Amino acid sequence: MWFHIAPEHIAEARATLWLAGASLAMGFPFGVFGAALSGIQRYDIANSVGIAVSLVRAALFVIVLHAHGGIVGLAWTSLGMSLIGHLLSWLFARRLLPALRFSLTHLDRAHLILVGSYMRIALIGALATSISFQTCALLLSL
Repeated sequence: MWFHIAPEHIAEARATLWLAGASLAMGFPFGVFGAALSGIQRYDIANSVGIAVSLVRAALFVIVLHAHGGIVGLAWTSLGMSLIGHLLSWLFARRLLPALRFSLTHLDRAHLILVGSYMRIALIGALATSISFQTCALLLSL
């Protein structure tokens, strides 16, 4: 087993894992709006949204920790702030690109294959980055 979790913390760990997974899953379809802002070179807006969300998330983390909200409270806070960040990116993208439409009617097999091929490459890159960071942590703990 990779993680050694005390039996009294299993419910919290399970809830935290589900919330983190929900946040990650939400990022796949809704991350397109932040990418659209970057695609039209509105890095000022994309970065402002990211910075604002990060600052509010950090402040809320402090509040949750002071209120003894625990890891599940932090996970809920993170999920909520991710949702707010995606919503803000969507609002700005809609304002700057009024012709932009998000609809499943435009989805077809060719687009799914194209997105799937990109997702494989992105997943490999994300895993490589994660392994790199974990290797550093492992080496530092030795």
